[in-house]
Amino acid sequence: MANRVRWFHVINWKNITGILFILLMFLGAAIFFKLPQITRNYELSRLNGETKGYLTSVEPNTMMKQGHEGNKLVIESYDVSYKYIVNDQAFSGKEKIKNTGKNEYYLKQVVKSELKISVIIKYDTQNPKISLLKLEP
Repeated sequence: MANRVRWFHVINWKNITGILFILLMFLGAAIFFKLPQITRNYELSRLNGETKGYLTSVEPNTMMKQGHEGNKLVIESYDVSYKYIVNDQAFSGKEKIKNTGKNEYYLKQVVKSELKISVIIKYDTQNPKISLLKLEP
């Protein structure tokens, strides 16, 4: 019975803590990069009113990136301003929309339209000043 190998003799606890540390680091990075999207979806779910509005301005936010071919300007996000009417009162809002793959179709439509399209705006029925653009096509 003294020569029997048990599971706790085979596993080195220092290796397990290292593996857990690496897994927690990856999990933390994933949450960090997804957090803005998660909070925006939560805020959209809390807004219960919906109306049509129109865009007043779309301004690109550019940043300089360096690569092997040299410097180039990249559009990081767009500042989108819009107006909408609720209960015969006019409201306006401004939102920064990141240039991501998920928003790519919506941003192409907005930039191509030259402020001629109507957009769907979700707002709080208690306080219509609080609003967000609905980005689904």
